[in-house]
Formats: sequence, C-alpha cells, structure tokens
Amino acid sequence: MSKVKTEEQETQLQQDSTTEATIIQTVMEKLGTPPNFSHVNAVNVFNNRWRVNVYDKQPGFIEKRTIVASFYCIVNKKGEIKSPEIKKQF
Repeated sequence: MSKVKTEEQETQLQQDSTTEATIIQTVMEKLGTPPNFSHVNAVNVFNNRWRVNVYDKQPGFIEKRTIVASFYCIVNKKGEIKSPEIKKQF
C-alpha cells in the first residue's frame, strides 16, 4: 500500500480546510463569542456533514475546557451552512 497522496486527495484536503475555515467563520459570526472563549473546531463527519464544537475555559486550579455550543451542520459545495439555523447566543 502506497503512502503517497494522489493529486485528487491533495485537492480534497485543500477543499476541506477551506470549507472548515468558512464553516467556523460563519458559525462564530452567527453565534457570537462566548465569555471565556477558548476555541472552536469543525470536523467533516462525512460528505457535506460537519460537527462544530465551540469551547470556553472554566477557571480554577486546573483550567478546563467545556463545550458551550455544538452543531451538526449540513453544508453546500460553497461551504454555506444549510442546516441548522444558528441564532445569536452570546
């Protein structure tokens, strides 16, 4: 089995990272920034379905991260979120 990536695989990876950035930007614009914001991640589950989690920092002796918002998004080929409707929470 060859570990060399094909041109098609490279193109798909580039498209996924562009789509990931677009999804994260859209979610944060619609949702707002939570207090003590830590980070957000978007993972392509399959095809055009993405899991997006928004984390904040909980202060304490050991600082921990908690998910304050989570979405299972369906996106189109342009990376625009079709579902669900995301409302401002923060």
